[in-house]
Amino acid sequence: MVCITINVRLDVNDDITIADWIKLCLDTVDEGALEWIFVLAWSFWNCRNHMVFKQKKILVEQIMQQVHHLIKCYKEE
Repeated sequence: MVCITINVRLDVNDDITIADWIKLCLDTVDEGALEWIFVLAWSFWNCRNHMVFKQKKILVEQIMQQVHHLIKCYKEE
């Protein structure tokens, strides 16, 4: 099991855009947390595409395994 804590404080605000959220992450978290945030976001997007285009559901556990694998491979290069 993989456990990571990412401290990004975000006040409830309907006006925040994804660009604002990304800027907040870039300004406030360390490089290791950024790896997890963006690989996880990509994995959710990829999972969504599998559901929409291939009618294939992917379990959260599978997504997290994929995230862990991708980060591990990235660090080995």
